[in-house]
Amino acid sequence: MFVEKHVILTLENVLDFERIEAKAKRILQHHHVIVEFEEIPEENRQKLVDGAFGEVLRYTQEAIVLPPWVTLAVHPRPGVWEYLRANVHALVVEELQCS
Repeated sequence: MFVEKHVILTLENVLDFERIEAKAKRILQHHHVIVEFEEIPEENRQKLVDGAFGEVLRYTQEAIVLPPWVTLAVHPRPGVWEYLRANVHALVVEELQCS
């Protein structure tokens, strides 16, 4: 699966999730996620863009923030949706399964 191959929770990712989590109980659409991403300092942003996590963010269509969780809806290609959630405090990323 796309998400399993591309998500690695590093310190830079945690800081980005904390930025999103600070928005507390919001639904962020793709353009909001991009705005948050662009507010990351250039040196950290470039590391993310070049890494696997940057690819996940490119395909993220929506983020739902319910602290301490940030859930991402990722749409890597037509007909494929994948979901993951990250616990900002516990440094845990889980893939969510649809039923």
